[in-house]
Amino acid sequence: MGQWLLLWIEIAECCALIVSSPTAVCYLIVALLLGGGMGAWFPPILGHSIGSDALGTYVFAVLSPLFADMLLDSEALLRTVSKDMRIVLLMISTIAGVLALVALVRDGGIVAWTCGAGGVVVSLFVWVLAMGKTGRFKTEDPQSVLGGATPSTQNVNGSGL
Repeated sequence: MGQWLLLWIEIAECCALIVSSPTAVCYLIVALLLGGGMGAWFPPILGHSIGSDALGTYVFAVLSPLFADMLLDSEALLRTVSKDMRIVLLMISTIAGVLALVALVRDGGIVAWTCGAGGVVVSLFVWVLAMGKTGRFKTEDPQSVLGGATPSTQNVNGSGL
């Protein structure tokens, strides 16, 4: 197999892992889209208008903690994935950052809104790839944050209510 095919297979596996995990999908919806996107969807509910800069700041709000986790984790993602995947993650993140920067610098208009929306989509795709590679949402891994083995109830001591 060629390197491109292996890279596309790796990307597809990351996406499949996130989509197949109810925990990951719910986290994506609640934390990233509802909570993180509050600056983009909440002002219109209150009757205020928003600018394309709200989408640009959302992109940076998604990418910044993701990169902090990737770089500062003891088993950093950038050291555990293939070189091709590292470059793809950095390249896609750069594209999202440039789109967000255009949305921040341009004052409204179709270009700013298109770049802002594109940056949001690309940054969420980066999140899916990174979380798929970290294994954070694998339930088979007892060391994972949100998964693990079923606790044993054989030797339960102490008094209850």
